[in-house]
Amino acid sequence: MKNSIYSKVILLALFVVLIVQTASAQAANIAWTDWTNVVPDTINGVNTESGQIVNNNDIVNVRYNGVLAVFADGDDFYRNFPATYNSSSPKDLVGLWNQGSININFSKPVVDPYFAFVSIGRPDLQVDYKFLNLQNPLRYISHGPNHRGGSYLFTDDTFTLTNDTLEGREFNGLLQLPGIYTDISFEVTNSEFWNGFNIGVASEPTPVPEPTSMALGAMGIAGILGFRRRK
Repeated sequence: MKNSIYSKVILLALFVVLIVQTASAQAANIAWTDWTNVVPDTINGVNTESGQIVNNNDIVNVRYNGVLAVFADGDDFYRNFPATYNSSSPKDLVGLWNQGSININFSKPVVDPYFAFVSIGRPDLQVDYKFLNLQNPLRYISHGPNHRGGSYLFTDDTFTLTNDTLEGREFNGLLQLPGIYTDISFEVTNSEFWNGFNIGVASEPTPVPEPTSMALGAMGIAGILGFRRRK
């Protein structure tokens, strides 16, 4: 009987440590681009835009080149639906209404950048973001509902994620591009009333315990509980 109880204690301790480890692995503070200076070229239908990612004491200058876009405060979309964006706060929004090519340039390499998307496509029109220079497949992080202002709610609709393409029919959520990048290039297919995004990088990654450390920690907890029971 005692051995059975002791075994259950060990399993419970391992389970608790595993939950903590999983939560730690998913937690990340994200530093997002603050877009500050836009230079529209309405004749050729393109924009040049600059901004910064302030990552603790490190500053990365970011440059947008591509189809005409509106650079605005998107906090209302992110703040009201935190679970859609994994509790991050992307703030600014690059708003698009035309299809075309886009290039994002970084002044120094960034690791595993994030894209926060708002209203990609609509139920009757699929809009694709096809990435052209990925080092690894796109990684899904989170998605959910959003709104377009007022009380009109974008309920989470269908989307498909392939290795290099987001196919959205009202997609709101967070994706990651695993790898090290100084440039990210992509094509947006189909024009719609508007859709948007912002780009960020992890600012304070949470260290994940090694499996050996986890096991030792669990055994330590179990040992303490077992010792108290014997006393």
